[in-house]
Amino acid sequence: MSNLSISVKQTPCPDLFKKPKQVLPIQNWKKSLQEIETELQQLVQESGRFLPKTAREELQRATYKDGILAEVIDRLQTGWLSSDTKDSDLLHYYRRRDYLSVVDRTLVSDDKIVIPYSLRPDVLRQLHVAHPGIRRMVQLTRHYFYWPAMKSDIEKFVKSCKHCAETASNPIKEPLHPWPESKSSWDRIHMDFAGPIQGQWLLIIVDSYSRFVDAEWFSTITAAATCKYLRRLFFRYGPPKVIVSDNGTQFTATEFAQLCTEFNIIHLRSPPGHPQSNGLAERMVNTLKRSLELPTSSQKETRLNQVLYTYNYTPCEATPDHKSPAEIFFGRKFRTPLDIFTPTEKPKSNLFHQQSQMKKQFDTHHGAKARHFVPGQQVQLSDGRRVPGKIVNIIGSTIARIRVDKGIIKRHFNQIWNRTVSSSEETNYSIEDLLPSVPNPTADPPPFQLPFEGANFSSNVVPPAQAQEEPVVRRSSRLARDARLNYRSLAGFRPYGKHSA
Repeated sequence: MSNLSISVKQTPCPDLFKKPKQVLPIQNWKKSLQEIETELQQLVQESGRFLPKTAREELQRATYKDGILAEVIDRLQTGWLSSDTKDSDLLHYYRRRDYLSVVDRTLVSDDKIVIPYSLRPDVLRQLHVAHPGIRRMVQLTRHYFYWPAMKSDIEKFVKSCKHCAETASNPIKEPLHPWPESKSSWDRIHMDFAGPIQGQWLLIIVDSYSRFVDAEWFSTITAAATCKYLRRLFFRYGPPKVIVSDNGTQFTATEFAQLCTEFNIIHLRSPPGHPQSNGLAERMVNTLKRSLELPTSSQKETRLNQVLYTYNYTPCEATPDHKSPAEIFFGRKFRTPLDIFTPTEKPKSNLFHQQSQMKKQFDTHHGAKARHFVPGQQVQLSDGRRVPGKIVNIIGSTIARIRVDKGIIKRHFNQIWNRTVSSSEETNYSIEDLLPSVPNPTADPPPFQLPFEGANFSSNVVPPAQAQEEPVVRRSSRLARDARLNYRSLAGFRPYGKHSA
């Protein structure tokens, strides 16, 4: 036992080969068996303060009412049977038979009380009054009590605690999943609004393949004004296949969904509160905001044109052959003030290599760890506050649609973590929660039509739902890191004439 100490007298090795002169004395026990039994009784009484009503009699009654513990006590008094090794209920206690004893009609393992099954929930509630974490609660419980699968019971109890779930730290970052590489220019475009900048908003559009940037000033960011500009842009450059945006009201409006249907465009929206999903547009917002430090509002058009012109003719590491965005987008080189310099041949497309490096750095820096969710799973999510929900279906590799009290919302895996439902909560599953809606495979898609005035593109793309996903208030400021290239230093160049003052 840990309460006993034995003193041993050391003898040099040469003396072992000699005839012993005398028997080595064994020191007296520091504690007699009576003192050990008294101390065990004190430990039983001390540990009993965690039990409901701190009643020793209640612990004794519950111990003998527990069929398994009563049988274990009987085995300790009459002896264990060979058949006990085949009894799954007694096997665990049989393996610990050398550590078990009965003190004051209470079963003890070493110096820890064995808690009956009926009292374990009350003991866990008493130990979790201060809401300690799993590790601290396990350490506290092991100091006083013992029962089989104690650590597993504590883990389930803490995970089902509503207060702990609402105040838990954010989940581990999901590994970075870059967007799939586009095959051609204007295949997928990312857009976002920046501002307000001197009372106006700036719509920024980035081509994912060429990194070509287009932007326009807006005095109001309504859906009508946005669709009017995009319609003019699509007739100029052609409609893209995919549009990626956030959940601003101008992008969630019915008018914008009709525009996508008219031009046969798939509209993807990033989860609310997770701008990283639209990182290409978010990064360009920060770049242009730093470059557009306007001295006066009258110069904003000129300044924007200079910045866009400089950016689009600057070679980009993410484009094929490190060409400029304009050269990739239009298939020809821009005439620039820097044409006197001879371009240097560089290796071919570095886009995949750059994304791989970015993914590796992100995953290492954030300690990212892949997590998996399934339809019908109970989760906890961030919606201004911690709220419970149930996953309806999974979109792509990192986005889930979740049913909450106010409807169905969409969140990134970084905003979700597992939730263990306590036995007191009701769990109702419906077939709609487990099966996502599937389009009719037998329906023939309508024929494609050219975008002449008065004619609409027919589309088999279903516009995104409007009523079930809430719009998110736009942020007026962005977090940014240093730009790779200072476009202000190049913005002073003008292709013709003198430089601007």
